Amino acid sequence: MRLTTSLFILIALSLCTSFASAATIHLKNGDTLNAPIIGETNESVTLLHDSLGSITISRKQISEILAEKKAGAPQADTLKSEEPAKPEDQGLLASGFMKDWSRELDVGLSGAEGNSQKFNLHALLEADYSDDVEDIWKFQIAFDSGCAK
Repeated sequence: MRLTTSLFILIALSLCTSFASAATIHLKNGDTLNAPIIGETNESVTLLHDSLGSITISRKQISEILAEKKAGAPQADTLKSEEPAKPEDQGLLASGFMKDWSRELDVGLSGAEGNSQKFNLHALLEADYSDDVEDIWKFQIAFDSGCAK
């Protein structure tokens, strides 16, 4: 009885996966997944991965889908996900200052309370700029402060 039930479940699972199309999914973070697609919507793609099981991935995280066709020899269809248009750089705080610069701001705040009180603040601004005329500017400004009572 147990063997029959196990065999039935194994056959049912293999039939379910045979109806799904195999695909290679390239994610924007550089990862690649190889698994059959078992469902698709305008917002997401659902895969049946061998190790991870059923996975639903937002189309915003996918850079490319390579799907095999079922009929005849496997051929790859390339389905590019639509990337939203990048807004025009208006500079730092939309002021026009540092327009076309690469900018990054990191801010950290931490605290602890117990037998003593601790408070730490960290701020970092990094920016760089380069153009076709060999002008290269890079700078980094950091602020760290901490106090304990």
